[in-house]
Amino acid sequence: DDAGEIDCSVDFSHDKEPHSGSGSALGMPQMEIEWNDTTDWWENIIPSAYKDFSGFKHLQFRCGVNFNTSLSGNDVDFTVELTDVFNATAGVNVQDYTNALYFPPGSHFLCIPKVMFNSVKIPLVEFTGIDLSQIQKVAFRFNNADGALLIAELCVTGVADPVTTGIPPEGLSAHVTVYPNPAENTIYINLGMYYEKASALFLHDVQGKRIYTKHVFTDRLTSINLEGLSQGVYVLSVKLDQHFLRYKIIKQ
Repeated sequence: DDAGEIDCSVDFSHDKEPHSGSGSALGMPQMEIEWNDTTDWWENIIPSAYKDFSGFKHLQFRCGVNFNTSLSGNDVDFTVELTDVFNATAGVNVQDYTNALYFPPGSHFLCIPKVMFNSVKIPLVEFTGIDLSQIQKVAFRFNNADGALLIAELCVTGVADPVTTGIPPEGLSAHVTVYPNPAENTIYINLGMYYEKASALFLHDVQGKRIYTKHVFTDRLTSINLEGLSQGVYVLSVKLDQHFLRYKIIKQ
């Protein structure tokens, strides 16, 4: 799928592909990848516990041109592609979100020459037509005929605003209340008149790990026990019919 990869992990037991290391830690600090054809690609399979990207704002990674091994003098561009569990895909071009991936350094007016590890932050709302709550892989599809990159810290960042996604019926969010927030031991979710349309309730930590799920609702009022959870920020997702409501929950 590519011309070559070099694992730059601090622990070599974490092999080339992120999340496939044999050690206890997931991912890697750094990888160097080279390609020699526009059909080359690299992909990262997302562990099942971390498939839900819907509670976050950005797909983010650090990246830079490897000037030592790059084969051409062109700006580097590639498509960042997300695929959900239904095999629907959505992609954006990285050059729309950074102008730091160029070769040689200093060729862009008023840009400070940069060699590697420039932060690239792509809003997740740019990936349309896919289910962001069930992402199975992230892929880089290379647009240049050849090149080489250093990649690090691929992750999702930022807690999504507590607003609806998609285009729900007007006033839907006004009928759902979450309290208390901040909370110490328990949060209550009043689903209001739409409780019969509720099909899922999820709670995730800021790393995207799902720590609570509920699918059956027999009353307007439900609750989540927060005892045993560390203090910090969590993301509550309420699915009503085909629409999601997001809430930032603070555990004290």
